[in-house]
Amino acid sequence: MTRRNDARIRLTSSRVTAPTRRCSMPLLLATVLAAAPLSAADHPLDPLSRQEIFTAVDALWKADLLDRNSRFSIVKLAEPDKQAVLAWKPGTQLPRRAFAAIRHERKLYEAVIDIGSKEVVSWEQIEGAQPAQIADEWLLAQQIVRKDWAWRAAIRKRGIKDPKSLLCVPSLPGYFGPDEDRSRRLGKVACYDGRGDRNLWGR
Repeated sequence: MTRRNDARIRLTSSRVTAPTRRCSMPLLLATVLAAAPLSAADHPLDPLSRQEIFTAVDALWKADLLDRNSRFSIVKLAEPDKQAVLAWKPGTQLPRRAFAAIRHERKLYEAVIDIGSKEVVSWEQIEGAQPAQIADEWLLAQQIVRKDWAWRAAIRKRGIKDPKSLLCVPSLPGYFGPDEDRSRRLGKVACYDGRGDRNLWGR
């Protein structure tokens, strides 16, 4: 049986500690780039390369759409027109575009960037929606939970003396309609006790 203690918390980016805030943009880009291929695309539907991601982010900076408080939840290929893909022949290249979702001042923005021209094609605020979890929120949620006296009391009650022995995994719980959740950024943190096990996920 999995031993865990769930906490539903509010995420507020301004509460991230100073060192975390300074490292969040490089950390976020490192997270995005980790899965990006090194080489250019051979097929129109190939993922963005690292250089293409850098090009997209740089275009947004040059368009004065970002600042130090902007956070990317995703940078990915903006899929080209289906008919153009079906008509594509090996050795030729279709125009490449990037799609980005950005959280800024508690608002969600979506952008499309033309990789070839290095220009921002569109920039739109998405009302009534929130982006996926971002890197600094992952760190922030763990900080909040581990400092909470009620959480510490709960794990001591379960015989856990060292909080560091627990793996705490933050995630977004989704939105199910309550008015109290409409304007808040919520996170759910599940903490797993992996002592004595190799695979705590299967415990």
